[in-house]
Amino acid sequence: MAVASASHAVDFEVGDTKASVYGYAKLDIIYDVDDDMGNLVTHSEITEDGEDSQDSHFNMHAYQSRIGFKTTTPVSGSDLVT
Repeated sequence: MAVASASHAVDFEVGDTKASVYGYAKLDIIYDVDDDMGNLVTHSEITEDGEDSQDSHFNMHAYQSRIGFKTTTPVSGSDLVT
């Protein structure tokens, strides 16, 4: 199952400076029924006899989340952008 939605920046002003906070959060939720979780998840449960466990596992991560910050300030007839 996948869920997607549009993202929007949050804009605000401080004095003459316009600021914007933007980005996205991606949450991966993994439930595996036979302990074959792929190459992004480094979870392995070892039993007493040294063999991999065959139990199911749950894991989640936000490896690809990103946040940014931008400012624009008028200085001497042009804009200073950071």
